[in-house]
Formats: sequence, C-alpha cells, structure tokens
Amino acid sequence: MTGNRKFALKYIERSDITAITKEAAEVSGIDYVMDLDKDEVENIMNS
Repeated sequence: MTGNRKFALKYIERSDITAITKEAAEVSGIDYVMDLDKDEVENIMNS
C-alpha cells in the first residue's frame, strides 16, 4: 500500500495493487509492475 492514499484494506481495489515479480503476476493475475505503463511509454518514445 506504499504510495496509496487508501488507509484501510476495505478501500483497496484490485486496480490499486501490482505484482513486483513476473511469477507473482502469473500466479495472481495481477499486472506486473513493469507492464503497467508500457503502452504509454512506448507511445512517448515513438513520438
């Protein structure tokens, strides 16, 4: 929950969390941290 302004678990949604490792992403189905903004970064780099 670091960096998250939601201070109780009942307010945390799946979209608020990210997997730190690829293995955790595969097991949990949660997005891998390095893939979160991948499309946006590619658009910036190709502009």
